[in-house]
Amino acid sequence: MRNHSEIAGYLAIYSDLDVETKAAVDAHLHECATCAATLHGYQQMDQSIKLLMVKRTRSAEQRRIELPHALAAKQRVHQSPVSMEILWFRITRWLHQWQPVMIGAAALALLVLFFYTYLNHLHQQLPNVPETVQTPASPDAEAARKGIAATLAHELVAR
Repeated sequence: MRNHSEIAGYLAIYSDLDVETKAAVDAHLHECATCAATLHGYQQMDQSIKLLMVKRTRSAEQRRIELPHALAAKQRVHQSPVSMEILWFRITRWLHQWQPVMIGAAALALLVLFFYTYLNHLHQQLPNVPETVQTPASPDAEAARKGIAATLAHELVAR
């Protein structure tokens, strides 16, 4: 008879064992409750994996069969008047939600337009006056400038 650790190594691959090794493992399982419980756990895990694979394969087949029907139904929904009502409801709900912001933006735009028009109107009413006016230099102004320059020069020398 083989030892316990060797038999425990065979438990994970129990379904793939040859007839001779399987008989030795079965004999050990009648004597060892721990190994029997471990084998039972492995068998439950194998069944769960097989069920998952069956469900996955079945769901893939169902999707392949149901996909054209789902696409056709989706196209019918988008063409129905009910979907237009839903779209209109969403638009009106969005407009109602953003109503204060839109009113504020419209008021600001009107205010800017009013001031632009008013300032343009005021600018057109101004008389055309040249920006710089040339005045001829008078002899008195020249004499005053020369006197100030001479006084400043004299004070600078005095210091």
